[in-house]
Amino acid sequence: MELRQYGQLLLRRWPIWVGITVLSLIFSAAYALMGPVAYETSLRLAVGVEPLPTTDPKYDPNYWAYVTSEYLADDLSEFLKSEAFAQEVSAQLGYRIDPKAISDVTRTKKTHRMLDVTISAPTAEQAQAVGQAYEQAINTKLPTYFPQLRVQGAHVTVINHPTVGRAAPALQLAGEVLLRTLVGLVLGLGLAFLVDYLDASIRDRAEAERLTGAPVLGEIPVGR
Repeated sequence: MELRQYGQLLLRRWPIWVGITVLSLIFSAAYALMGPVAYETSLRLAVGVEPLPTTDPKYDPNYWAYVTSEYLADDLSEFLKSEAFAQEVSAQLGYRIDPKAISDVTRTKKTHRMLDVTISAPTAEQAQAVGQAYEQAINTKLPTYFPQLRVQGAHVTVINHPTVGRAAPALQLAGEVLLRTLVGLVLGLGLAFLVDYLDASIRDRAEAERLTGAPVLGEIPVGR
């Protein structure tokens, strides 16, 4: 099939593929705007260890303080997702909530000695409450699990307090709408080609000559 024939097919069957594409766009946008919404709260921690004074010229206290800080941040990134710490967060909330429900929706990301903690929740209010409970538990309960925070000059400081936002930002939602619309376009084109393939009618002079192998002697124009 030549490109001209493809173009004629698309023009002839445009209600199919255009209609499906438009419907995909409408339903995708409606789902993105009116569908289930999740929220998340995030906070950032700075982990640091004070250099130990020494008289050994081969020992660089600043270097080992940085290394120790990163090890501590590694441990914290796993501990903050644990059910044990989720139990402390549940206690700070003031009402009973399954610690596993908290630990399952908690994510951490470590960048050197910085630690980003993100917690998902079904409502903005709950996300804010859980974020604040996390901050309180970090400020008061960590020394119970990490004694070095009491005796070795180690510090975990909340530098970005909990902020709440939608779990799926606007740019991500737009991308999902575009992707679903493209899928609708592909399905619409496929259906248009299928319908045209199953249509046994002869539509023009060239097709009649191709099918019969004989020249067309005359045509009856379509009434206008």
